This record gives sequence, C-alpha cells and structure tokens, in this order.
Amino acid sequence: MKRLFGILTLSLVAAACGGDSSDGIETTASPTTASPTTATTLAGATTTTSQPSADTGSSVVAPDWTLARVGNGIKPVLALDADDRPAIAWLVEELSEGFVSYASAAEGWSEERFVEGYFYGPIGLAFDPGGSPHIAYHDHQADTFQDDLGDLTHAVRAEAVRAEGAWTVDAATDDGHDGWDSTIAIGSDGVVRAAGIDPQQFGSQQGVEYYELSNDGWVVTAIGSGPIEYEWNVSLAISSTGRVALTYYDNNTRQLVFAELVDDEWQFDVVDENGDAGRFSSLAFDNDGAPHISYYQADTGTVRYATSGGNGWVVEDVGTLSDVEISFAGARRITAIDIDSTGAPHIVFGDQGVVRYGSLTGSGWEVSDILSTGDRPFGQLVTFVLDGEDTPHIATYEGTAADSETAEIVYLTKP
Repeated sequence: MKRLFGILTLSLVAAACGGDSSDGIETTASPTTASPTTATTLAGATTTTSQPSADTGSSVVAPDWTLARVGNGIKPVLALDADDRPAIAWLVEELSEGFVSYASAAEGWSEERFVEGYFYGPIGLAFDPGGSPHIAYHDHQADTFQDDLGDLTHAVRAEAVRAEGAWTVDAATDDGHDGWDSTIAIGSDGVVRAAGIDPQQFGSQQGVEYYELSNDGWVVTAIGSGPIEYEWNVSLAISSTGRVALTYYDNNTRQLVFAELVDDEWQFDVVDENGDAGRFSSLAFDNDGAPHISYYQADTGTVRYATSGGNGWVVEDVGTLSDVEISFAGARRITAIDIDSTGAPHIVFGDQGVVRYGSLTGSGWEVSDILSTGDRPFGQLVTFVLDGEDTPHIATYEGTAADSETAEIVYLTKP
C-alpha cells in the first residue's frame, strides 16, 4: 500500500483520508479538507527553564559520569547536531493536555514546548544537513482515544527562524491509527524518512509502515510485515552509503526481523529465531555499511547483539536485566546501540532499576552499571549516541509513564 498526500503546513491538523487501503496499489490523492484537532501548534511560544540541575537526587551515578535534569516528561529521544552537541525531545501523555518539548545543549537546555494535544511515545529526533531538528510522534487527533484516528506527525524547526521558535507541523495522513513507536532518520541526501506501526490491536493488517517526505508530501508504505502489535519498537537507520533499513519484533512469530529497502522493494531477513527474541531493537550501521542490532530476549531476560557482514547473522549475549515490566505503561525502548570510530559497538540498556553500558572489546563484552535507581523507578527507555570523539550521550527518565507530568528527563555523559 502506498499513499501520497500533501503536507499540511497549518497548526497541527488531522485529515480524514478516504479510499480503500486494502488493495496494495499505489494511489495518489489530493489532500482532503482538514478538520482541526485539539492539538495546538505553539509557534513562537518558548518556555525557558533554568539551567538543568546536576542534583542526582536519590539516583546513584557511576564515577566519571555526569547527570543533568533537563525537564519534566517521559520517553525522551536524543540526537546530536552537526557540531556534535546533544539535543533531546520528549513528551507528556495527558489526553488533550499533553505536549511535546525540545531542548538542546547549544541553547542552554532551555525547553521549547511547541505543540499541545493528545500524543503518544516513543518519538523520534534527527537533524538534517542544514542543522534543523525534525521530530516524529504519534498524534491521537482527538481528545479521547478512537481506533480510526491517529497519524505519524512530523515537526521541523528551520534553523533560520530558531530565534522565533517557529515550528512547522504536518501529519502524514493515512488510513488507520498510524504512527505508533515513531522513529525518524535523515541521511546525507537530506531526505526525511520515518517509520511506525499501524497496530494489530486496533484491527489493522498493515503493521510496520515506512514514510518518506518529498516535495509533494508524504509517501506512506506498508512494508509487508503483516499485522504487528505496537509496544515493541521499530528502529530505522540509514548508512553513510544510503542503505535504508529497519528492525522490528514480529509478535506473531516472536522473532527479530531486519527489513531493507532495495530498489523500492522491502526485503526481509529473520535475525534471531531462538526463544522470544527481538523486542525493543535498536539498529545502527558502521562506516562499512554493516548493520548492528541490540535487542531483548524476553524469555531469558537477556540483551543480545547481532551483526552481519553479508554471510549470515552472528548473535551474542551482552548482559541481563531483571526488572523489566511489560505492560501498557511499561517498557518501550530498553536498548540503544551506536558504533564508535574503530567500528566497535556500544550498547546502553536498562530496566526499572538500572541503566547499563556495554562495549565490545577484544576479550568480549564489558558491562557496567552507570545509573541505579533510588526512590522511584526508571521509565524503561534509553536513548544513546556517540559523538565524533566517541563520547557517549545518553538520556532516560526517572518515573513511569503513569507519572507523565512529574517524571524527570535526565541526561548523562562521560567526558
């Protein structure tokens, strides 16, 4: 299935998309008349907070690591700008009173709350070659949950208008309740790509969907996964040579799947079919274009690592987690992977009680605890990037998704 829709460059709006989505044929449609949702774009409205607190509260931070509290909310995502400075986006999930926020180290971690409504995470964040941040998230498009409403929504702040805090927000409108587990990636070509789930829980047969933004609007494609549940994450990555791929967990077969876009067709490869493997995957490419994946094996509580040089997948155990809560408000992205300048993988993973850092050395995986919880659990989501000096930048949150407004976004690094 493919659909092409015009961009809505208004305040966040929802469009009711007509047409049959079950025929698998690409169609082109003009934008339908948009109906305003309760979401509001706050163009120019910037909330400036004080400098982030370095008070670690009751959490225990490992030696040589530093922690800063950036703001209140849940499900953060971290990315680096062109100068290797970290930025974080996050949200609050509170019916019509939710919001999405953005803050960067380059701007003193001042919080920019640019849209309000009823949203759901995890979300995605990426920078384009011009330095503008792009954010993808799921918009419910109503005050209350409705099975037939919901889209992946994209927000971008042009670097030229940064001082005004102006964001452009558009919905990648499509049939179904799209955009769960939203992720976004931008390669050196500047093309904005995203992925998400149209969930099996709400009667959809589409499963994993891929989004690509052109001058004419969003092209939305069901990649052919078949019906898939949300909750288990989709990870999208683009190699330096332009290789586009994603990973997801097939809840029907309980397997980790690697899907690659080749000549406009999606090709699928099962990475790990041993046990209940593949939840919460994270995908990264090295400089040679080889894929590296971290993920969770639920029946053993093991975080695993897989890579392929073209001759099949090699799978290794990295470490274990003992306090993962699987529930509606539970774990979302509990593993995150990146590759250092020597080509070695590094993996951050965590549950309600601990955040761990693993790196692959000549003698195997070295894993250490970098953050341990105190008087409240962690949110079971980690996001992680290495900069050009191989310095790690990590974000997570203290609190749970049920404590959306009082949970705290925390940023960790090891200079």
